[in-house]
Amino acid sequence: MSRIDEIQGEICSLNNQISEYEDNISELLEVRDYIVGELQRVEDVSSEIRAYDTTKGDQWLGNLNLEMQDNKDYISRTILTFSMQTENFINSIYVAVGRLRAMINDCKGRICELESQMSEFADVSV
Repeated sequence: MSRIDEIQGEICSLNNQISEYEDNISELLEVRDYIVGELQRVEDVSSEIRAYDTTKGDQWLGNLNLEMQDNKDYISRTILTFSMQTENFINSIYVAVGRLRAMINDCKGRICELESQMSEFADVSV
């Protein structure tokens, strides 16, 4: 196998790697979009829960109101925790996408080097 064949094989391998990285980026961004949509739905429900008025009623209903308020507070805290964890996960997706893009750039840089080597071999053989 000649050096040019080796270079062409490496370039092909790098192009395949770039395609795989781009597919990974697409999948990550798809997941991110889905999660952002679901997070928005949760936050919409959370807003409705916080806005719901439980203060009307007599003494018996007043006791239920205290219990309901405790439940609303618990739900709000749980949703806040979920939201923060979800946002951390989304940030992790952005970090992963950034790393994949850097890896793509590294592959493209290596391809340029290899193409330069190939052109040097072509110039020598002429």
